[in-house]
Amino acid sequence: MATLTLAGVFAQFKAAYQQTHRLSDDQHRAVHDILACRTDALGIQSRAHCGQCGFEAIRYCSCRNRHCPQCQGHAAQQWVERRCGDVLDVPYYHLVFTLPHELNSLARRHARLIHGRLFDAVWHTLGKLGEQRLGGQLGMTAVLHTWGQTLSHHVHLHCLVPAGAFAAQDGRWRRARSRYLFPVKVMQQMFRGRYVAELRRQRERTCLSSAQMTTLLEVLMAKPWNIHARPVLGHAHQVLDYLGRYTHRIALAESRLVGIRHDQVLFRYRDYRQNSQDRVMTLAGTEFMRRYLTHVLPRGFQRVRHYGFLANRLREDRIRRIQALLPVRHLQKKPVVVYAPCWTCPYCGAPITGASVMIREVPDTS
Repeated sequence: MATLTLAGVFAQFKAAYQQTHRLSDDQHRAVHDILACRTDALGIQSRAHCGQCGFEAIRYCSCRNRHCPQCQGHAAQQWVERRCGDVLDVPYYHLVFTLPHELNSLARRHARLIHGRLFDAVWHTLGKLGEQRLGGQLGMTAVLHTWGQTLSHHVHLHCLVPAGAFAAQDGRWRRARSRYLFPVKVMQQMFRGRYVAELRRQRERTCLSSAQMTTLLEVLMAKPWNIHARPVLGHAHQVLDYLGRYTHRIALAESRLVGIRHDQVLFRYRDYRQNSQDRVMTLAGTEFMRRYLTHVLPRGFQRVRHYGFLANRLREDRIRRIQALLPVRHLQKKPVVVYAPCWTCPYCGAPITGASVMIREVPDTS
């Protein structure tokens, strides 16, 4: 039985979906790229011949769209390799800041505004607390996720923060000693207050009336905002692997697709309300497409951002100065394994190799 892919789901339900739903430009681009990924529509990347039976193996170019499940594994590996020199030999904290679901409707209509203010409010909260409680500048890598296990709209920000702050004035590293970085209730209040203040200032961009905005803000201020905090293992390679799992994760991995039955799509999900049990959800094909495409981000929107001493303009100098302040430990480096391009013939089972032949250069369309 052939493995079900997201492209296969889109190919079967795209026509029915477009009869009742309008695709935005970003969604249309994502659907087009996912359908064309690794097909002859994008050209041949490499070809190889089996020396025993003569079978020719062809690999087609990938679309490189960040919403395509077939393109994220290699992209995540490359991202982790680029970040190897930025990881400090200190403990790390993992914090998750979640927006209340009352903002989901605005997030779908004004993604740049709602998601952008989330980044700003989170860094304002952690940056201020770092200055007040540690006397220095924190570093933070933040990754935006907009989905839950069932593809529902669930906007949250994963943040990985080294356990300490750099005091640039006296050139000292001030180690954080708390198990959860900062008190969660303090972070909740600062995060909520900053975000609501930013949203009030941006009311004109939301197309809400003054009365509607006032009602929304009253509801938001009346409820606690969810922040999850936990410590992370301090080994550099473990931190990198941990972070790499989040940076290029998409709404649904193809391994979770179960099948198509009677115009319905079946996929696995983890039910966190029932002791993280694995379950299977059934959705109409058009509803599955609607939920998935809800998480397509606007073109050019940066979903991975770095702040503090990890910001791009400061990172190289600050990391070098901080590493000089930390105790030297002789850690065994993780071996880098390089594999030569080799495939197995599906007919005779013999290994086949071949030189890469690039036919068409495919730009990053995400």
